[in-house]
Amino acid sequence: MMAKLIIPSDKSPQFLSMINALDKRHADACISVFIVKDNNQVTLIGGAPGEYAQIEIELEKGHGLKNDEFSIHIDFFMCMKEQKQEFHALSSQHIFQLNFKSGKYNNIEYCLLLKEDKKFDESIHLPMSRFDLDPTYKKHIEYRKANTQRAYHEINKRSIVGIISSANAMIPYDFLEYKKGSKEVRYQKNGEVTTKLLPDNINLPCSLALTEAAAKTLTSLYNSSGTGKVEFSLEGELLTFKTNQHIQSVNLIGLESFRKKALNNESLLFEFSSNMFDFKQLNRMILKETSVRAINTAMLLFTDNRLFACILPGLHIPAGSEHLFRKHLNTCSGII
Repeated sequence: MMAKLIIPSDKSPQFLSMINALDKRHADACISVFIVKDNNQVTLIGGAPGEYAQIEIELEKGHGLKNDEFSIHIDFFMCMKEQKQEFHALSSQHIFQLNFKSGKYNNIEYCLLLKEDKKFDESIHLPMSRFDLDPTYKKHIEYRKANTQRAYHEINKRSIVGIISSANAMIPYDFLEYKKGSKEVRYQKNGEVTTKLLPDNINLPCSLALTEAAAKTLTSLYNSSGTGKVEFSLEGELLTFKTNQHIQSVNLIGLESFRKKALNNESLLFEFSSNMFDFKQLNRMILKETSVRAINTAMLLFTDNRLFACILPGLHIPAGSEHLFRKHLNTCSGII
């Protein structure tokens, strides 16, 4: 008995990411499939070792699938990708034909959905190479169970937007950690740990640590969630994000070492963006004065979204003057 398993177009990007993350050098180079007929639901689990993803797919009425679970080896997906490229198949959705015999699904075929310019009707799906199915991978079963038992914490939309924005502004970095109730983010760049003030719109139920890869995952899940609702669970160095139909884990290897590191005495006091050509011209103009070249020092004042430079020899900068800085002109010339 044959039945079709369809990965709809809105799930195809996540599905392809799961395939691309598989590593043939490892035993878990497969995707496990769990079909729950009564709930009209299929669950897919797979991905990089230790960084699995889980995709939930709602089945349409009359799908004809039976309760079962199995895994599909990476070789099948490599063959599928080659056939798609060779025959210029559409990637809007993925259709698989399953053969049910003796109480279980035994093999699978990928069905090509051809482009219109090949003069085939899009409703015609051409079955390709047939592959045997394998037993469900044990670690995928454990991951599925663990996902139902994790202590998840929801991040509100405002905080997610603030986290994504602040994380993007910090690139490149090794780690970021946002702590509940703190107005600072602790971060590591090139092995050095320091802090930076946060915008007021970040409010978390508990601490959240990120790497650049984890921040990209959060951004992707937030953009594709449809609801904007994202939850997370941080267990040791394993960070797991969850939306209504997708779960993704990311390894934060080195997180514990990052947390134990002492803060660098230097900290980020202020950030600004400016037209660097104008800034350089201003620096050159000041250096033209002979008396200034001898001092080699000027003051920078940031106020009301404007930048001022001036020469005030012997000026003492009081503590707490966060937007008034002393600069060395020759050093600035070398940088810019």
